[in-house]
Amino acid sequence: VGDVWLISGQSNMVYPVSQVANSTATIESATNSNIRYFKVGFQAIDSPLSVIKSGFWRVTSPSTVGPMSGVGYFFARAIAAETKIPIGLIDASFGGSTAEAWIPRNSLAGEPAFAPILARYDQAKKTNKALLDEYRREAGKPRPEFQVDVGNQGYSLGYHSTKFDDSSWGTIKVPGYWEDLDKTLKIDGAVWYRREITIPPEQAGFDLTLELGQLADMDITYWNGQQVGFTAAGEDDPAGLVRRYKVPGRMVKAGKAVLAIRLFNRIGKGGFVSQPEEVRLRSAASIVTESLAGNWKFKVERALDPALIRPLEIPFGPGHPAAPSNLYNGMIHPIMNGAIAGVVWYQGESNVGRGKQYELLLQRLITTWRNKMEQGTLPFYIVQLPYYRTKVSTPGESEWAEIREAQRKATRLARTHLVVTIDTGDPKDIHPRDKQPVGDRVAQAVMQTYYGETTRGLAPLFDGFRTEGSKIRLLFANTVGSMNTSDNGPVRGIAIAGSDKKFYWANTKIEGETVIVWHPLVPEPKSIRYAWADHPDANLVNRIGLPASPFRTDDWPLLSENRF
Repeated sequence: VGDVWLISGQSNMVYPVSQVANSTATIESATNSNIRYFKVGFQAIDSPLSVIKSGFWRVTSPSTVGPMSGVGYFFARAIAAETKIPIGLIDASFGGSTAEAWIPRNSLAGEPAFAPILARYDQAKKTNKALLDEYRREAGKPRPEFQVDVGNQGYSLGYHSTKFDDSSWGTIKVPGYWEDLDKTLKIDGAVWYRREITIPPEQAGFDLTLELGQLADMDITYWNGQQVGFTAAGEDDPAGLVRRYKVPGRMVKAGKAVLAIRLFNRIGKGGFVSQPEEVRLRSAASIVTESLAGNWKFKVERALDPALIRPLEIPFGPGHPAAPSNLYNGMIHPIMNGAIAGVVWYQGESNVGRGKQYELLLQRLITTWRNKMEQGTLPFYIVQLPYYRTKVSTPGESEWAEIREAQRKATRLARTHLVVTIDTGDPKDIHPRDKQPVGDRVAQAVMQTYYGETTRGLAPLFDGFRTEGSKIRLLFANTVGSMNTSDNGPVRGIAIAGSDKKFYWANTKIEGETVIVWHPLVPEPKSIRYAWADHPDANLVNRIGLPASPFRTDDWPLLSENRF
């Protein structure tokens, strides 16, 4: 009746639809009930389980899609649209997890490169025993999960009323989290927002729709002093729900109107979550919408210290999400007998700094999962890490590039494919919001290699080189006929070095499916590196615009050469 895909990894795979860029439009359009989603409940444990601890299937809809993995949903959406068959996602991922946490112990044992991992873990079980016992005792006691709303005090003070004078209130921009917009607002609790709106005569008497996007977390919304909508805590996280409230035409008068919103934030950041274009006023009398983004008046009704809700932090050892084998035991082993079409893997950030070791870890994970599922050619799709931190201006070493190389080298295994995202990311945030290009590219790769519906789904990969005097000719796979640059300018991001290991930005020339590289100060080139940085300035693509994976031609020692 369809295909079930396993998606796994760490926080960028966990990252929910409710937080992605353009989340409001994504949520409202999530009407394909043939996409089903199962989130495996967190369980880190020292020995394998036979049954999943918790989780349930969801049918995709605007009311259920918010908590789903953004990458997973965009991938499933694209596949379902193309194939017209039902798609099930099993999401076994957890933020901050390491690669070794997803590999069974017997697959780690016996490999010298993994010996330090197991040694640290075994030592921690002894030295942290008292701390772990105390953690388990505390974890068994009832603990508050959220700040508690003690009541709408602002209402009794008239904050909702058209007659209230808010001239002494502060000013804050919408949308945005209040913690990010005002350094004094590092709080949970209740905050009021007010804005005056002018209703033209031609819209009087017609229904209005307040499109507020997502609000963190719960709200009560008033129009001219009358409540027109609210969202409270329920089965789903209220911060993932899109707010769209109707103002009846009988309440819509020409002239000034006041929109007042009481937000109560119970955990994490508070405020307006969506993009500016998603916060707007729509009238039944006009096809033109009015933006509600911009400056609003605000007042803190009640400030609560976020630190009052502090999760227990487990010491390293059994139950820790970075501990070797613990997540495999609790979240992967119980589903090893399932009929899985393939795996989408997005992880690596927690292994940055150990790139050389990660090369072995990732390939061991793939072969082990295939053996455990008794599917020796189970398709694996690896999302390569996007850019992060400041864009580089000079060639140099990079721990992030070493992880990306390890991910590229995993494609040596049959039916293992790389999804390149080096042209996406956020220099200031390890969790970039724009997940749609990532999910769509996974889908493109799957459509080519699993469903056979296209020949254009794979990013170009380095496929060897030829020395031609003082020049190097780079060869690529998946060119779709030719190589190009994303901006039709010269190739950026290629560095060249001789035996002295001093790199220069190279001169380049694209010739069909190859790239010629040279530099006058490097008459005998020994190494070529492309996009070798945390955040490279790179623009090499194939004919249809998919970005080339970072690579190097040398085998010189890496920063992580002896880090285990």
